[in-house]
Amino acid sequence: MRTPSPNDAAHVQALLHALAATAAPPSGDTLPEARYRELYWQGRITDDDLAAAFGTDLGCQTAPLSASAPTRQAVCRIALLFDLSALNPCQLAWHIEERAAFQHIQADVPVAVRRQLLAAEPEAPMLQALWAALVEMLEIPDGATDPDTRDEGAGGFIHTELRQLADTELTRLLATLGSAASLRDVVQALSGTDLKTLVDGHLRQICTALAAAPSAWGAHGQVADGYGTWRLLARQDAGLFLQQLPDWQDIIAQLPDTAIAAIVWQLHSLDIPPGQWAAYLRHLSQELPLLPGLNPASATVLADTLAIRLTLDRLWLNQVCHDLWKIEANAHALQSYFQKNLSEFWVRLHLYQGGLPEYLSQQAEALIIRSGSERQCRPDWQHLADVLVLRQRRLARSPAPGDSVWRLFRLCQHLGLTARQVLDWPKTDLLELLALLDALPLSVRARLWQAADRHHYQQALATQPNLPCTALVPLHIIHSANYANGLLATLIRPAAASSTLLGRAGLAHGIGRYLSAMLAAPLVLAQLLAECLGVLPNPLLSVSTEADIDRLAQWLTAQGLAQTTANKILLLTANADSPEETHRLKLLVTQLNRPETRHLLQARGIFLSADTWFLVASYDTMTGLLAWHGLETLASLV
Repeated sequence: MRTPSPNDAAHVQALLHALAATAAPPSGDTLPEARYRELYWQGRITDDDLAAAFGTDLGCQTAPLSASAPTRQAVCRIALLFDLSALNPCQLAWHIEERAAFQHIQADVPVAVRRQLLAAEPEAPMLQALWAALVEMLEIPDGATDPDTRDEGAGGFIHTELRQLADTELTRLLATLGSAASLRDVVQALSGTDLKTLVDGHLRQICTALAAAPSAWGAHGQVADGYGTWRLLARQDAGLFLQQLPDWQDIIAQLPDTAIAAIVWQLHSLDIPPGQWAAYLRHLSQELPLLPGLNPASATVLADTLAIRLTLDRLWLNQVCHDLWKIEANAHALQSYFQKNLSEFWVRLHLYQGGLPEYLSQQAEALIIRSGSERQCRPDWQHLADVLVLRQRRLARSPAPGDSVWRLFRLCQHLGLTARQVLDWPKTDLLELLALLDALPLSVRARLWQAADRHHYQQALATQPNLPCTALVPLHIIHSANYANGLLATLIRPAAASSTLLGRAGLAHGIGRYLSAMLAAPLVLAQLLAECLGVLPNPLLSVSTEADIDRLAQWLTAQGLAQTTANKILLLTANADSPEETHRLKLLVTQLNRPETRHLLQARGIFLSADTWFLVASYDTMTGLLAWHGLETLASLV
């Protein structure tokens, strides 16, 4: 562990202020690609929606590559709907041998396209001819797509090369700390243990508990000293989730008094070089899930959250590193251990990266179970690592571009193309198809899916029966920070030019459909604070004191409600928030709808008309369902 410097705290404080000033809201409305594909097959995203999304992307133009080639848009559609990932030689061998890729059309090819292909010629000869045509068009040498890379053994002559390769790779892996990885990622790469779900789950529980503690709330609804409150609670370990961890009591007892000091201490404990602190903290802040009370634009809240996250990381990483290698969880200890055990490093790295053939994966897994580390059975570790180096060398000598052929092989089947049609194309068309697939990584596909999803609900609103302006219900939405960070950042369209109502409509993942139906009007918002990242304050259980009314008035003013014209005000929470959050919102709405509260607010310049009512709803971002609270009140208002 490095010795802390007196300037470290000021350094971290400056870094956090810089992070908060440039914080990008987490994308809370992003769904896994598999979920978007489910929505497509369910009809909740259509081909028209995809076409509209492609129209916003220059790489998905509708122009064909040539007179006989498919359009770029058709290729993009297939790349979104089906997995066209590249394969390594071992995966390719598995698909050919175990899944009979040369005998049967791919299982996910639509029925209509399958019938078109089978009408041309028998299945197996057609597939084998298609593969051969692609190999010929791409001018791949004979045998270059042969996936057999089995190695029978290795001699001692290769071990010097292994040590050089492993040492270089170990240095490269640790150099990614901050720029591309956290220590948690490095440990996962060498152990296969994914602590993200565990740590994020406990972090969510902690933030939920802090959000529910009245003493932890500040004047603006944010946790005033979240780290300090958690530090006191952690010493009791009321949830008993720390009991299993080594040295947890010592680590918790030694925690500094402030969040900044805790961050400095944990960075030194994890042995992150000070020159990498900025990148490391930025990486951690970008990894943070949606959390109750988390406002990434507040340096104080960000410091509290990162201090807790770093402590949790260290606690669980200590357990993994102690159990596997009997070392502390820090960069220096990992480097020292694996520099003495480079064969184990090489075997673990390649096993958990994936891509090893089954017979080598089984050998590696059996060796890890049998010996645990290279301290035991060292000759076995060295032999297996040498085999992996020989395999890598053989692959390097005979690079197998079978991944390119495989991607085109699957694409052609989905396009309904046979070998005869492919052979009529110029080679440049095939290369352009590959370039187009390369230009559609997951990040680009996610953007296209979001655009298609947004277009679907734009059209759903546009087809709603138009009601006269007098029938429209002005609606003002207030949402917690978790929701504001992503979900309501999706904007639908400006209000109609002929409408006397101001503002914009907003929804994501079906919210518009629910709001429109429940309020018996198109979703038109008098004011939508989608850019407002303020956190709802701890709602008042009573408004009996002047201080309570002052706090409530300040909050209403901050939300733009001092002179609102909206007669329906919705307090919206997401499933990232806790049940306690929803309960507190319901209590707040009850107070705000009371005539005596309105009277007290008027003396402070807050004028809410008699027909202005506050409502509560919670939205499930995974299912797209909106749960209303107090439906009987809502029905009486509409």
